[in-house]
Amino acid sequence: MSHRTRPRRFAIDDPPPHLARQPFFAETLALLECVRDHDFDRLAALCDDNSGIVDIDPAGNARPIRNRVEWERWFLDLFATLDALGATTDSEVISYQAVREASMGFGVLEFRQSLTVVSSMVPNELRALTNRAN
Repeated sequence: MSHRTRPRRFAIDDPPPHLARQPFFAETLALLECVRDHDFDRLAALCDDNSGIVDIDPAGNARPIRNRVEWERWFLDLFATLDALGATTDSEVISYQAVREASMGFGVLEFRQSLTVVSSMVPNELRALTNRAN
């Protein structure tokens, strides 16, 4: 019988050395730091115009973001909402794998993101999403 071990999770400020040597890992952590710190300018500088993401909206639905205009609007609105709520986010890396070849490369990150809201004025949609994530 094989036993699958759970990966060791770690905070983005304390990456294990073996992952730090992986391709694109520093850049990947920088993206997570930008989200945590609500640092739009640094995040925008790190991402090119072809960056697309899928995020989760306050109702818990997948939100595909396909171009730079949508991307900028999403993060500006997200950071403003989080700031207005007095909310913080942080990320915990579960696993990371990457490949770099001569002409291209990619990385795959599995992470857990937490949301902490100190305001009692949390919209119901966000409260539902937070409760569902726990």
